[in-house]
Amino acid sequence: MEDYQVIEPSRIDRLKMASPSNIYNTYHHLLKKHSRKQAADLTKSYCLNTNFSPEEQVIALEFLYMNGFFEEVQLLLDTGKITAPYDFFYQLLSRRKFGRPMSRQEVRRLRNWKQDQAAAEALRLFMLVYHHYDSKQFGSLDNYIDDIYMAMHLIDKPLVKYYFQLRFDELMFQHHWKSNMGMIAKKYAYKVINSTLSSEKQSGMYHHLALIEVFEDYSSAMDYLNTSIRIAEDNVLTSSLYELKERSLPFIAAFHRKTEGVETIDPVEASHLAIAEGRMKEAEAFLSSLPSLTPFQETYLGVARNDRLLLHRAYQRFKNEYGDHFFARLPFYYLKYLK
Repeated sequence: MEDYQVIEPSRIDRLKMASPSNIYNTYHHLLKKHSRKQAADLTKSYCLNTNFSPEEQVIALEFLYMNGFFEEVQLLLDTGKITAPYDFFYQLLSRRKFGRPMSRQEVRRLRNWKQDQAAAEALRLFMLVYHHYDSKQFGSLDNYIDDIYMAMHLIDKPLVKYYFQLRFDELMFQHHWKSNMGMIAKKYAYKVINSTLSSEKQSGMYHHLALIEVFEDYSSAMDYLNTSIRIAEDNVLTSSLYELKERSLPFIAAFHRKTEGVETIDPVEASHLAIAEGRMKEAEAFLSSLPSLTPFQETYLGVARNDRLLLHRAYQRFKNEYGDHFFARLPFYYLKYLK
């Protein structure tokens, strides 16, 4: 499929779509003549140098956000020209990208501020799910999925529908992954990979596929991870590379005890590598010094201390605190190392 065809609406959607936006027409045309990156960069410039109607503001913001142009999203917001509710929604999304969670008041406002426009309502619901996911409540999608589906069905602008469908498929992937339904999760992962033109999302999905494979096959996990790293390096995704190289790579290596030549500057995964190499006291000394432990860290400490109780507690925390049934498997895999 040609790149320009990726963003085109399906035959069914075309029947209910209004006339395409100027941004869609621009991007669609540029994809026919340029590479993905060049087309995205040129469309970015168009978004930043054009005064849009309120109807097209969401399209500009969504295009910039979903292509990783986060500073440019903030530039548009700083103009003061973005109207409600999108000024509020994208301020929250922009802050979220840089690790700043929503306040209770903001979440309450989202819950109570039901929208009449389909795109605004779908985005409001997406953001409520993101809030739950950021709070490690991975079982929350069930409460929103029908309402998201209904709102998306009413969207009549092709570029908004394209990006919102990506958001929806990403959530479905996360939902099935954390529910420990790996085969279904993989189908959504490949759907996103085959549908997105964003290098950041391509890299991210291959990263997730690597983690899905961690319990099954070392070679497959590393193949996916290396693909993710290559995409991140080719596109200078600096923030992603730390997670990939310093956390996930040593995590997979340590879990499979294939640690030769593997190093990391991340202290937690350095402790994980130490455990894989039998340096239990070293790992315990660091992990015991932490003021509080995540379920991952509690798992590592349980192995370092030869403590079954810690492993069982980590298992319960993965399931009950996080709703993460996939990584709840990790403590049980490590029980076999205990004496």
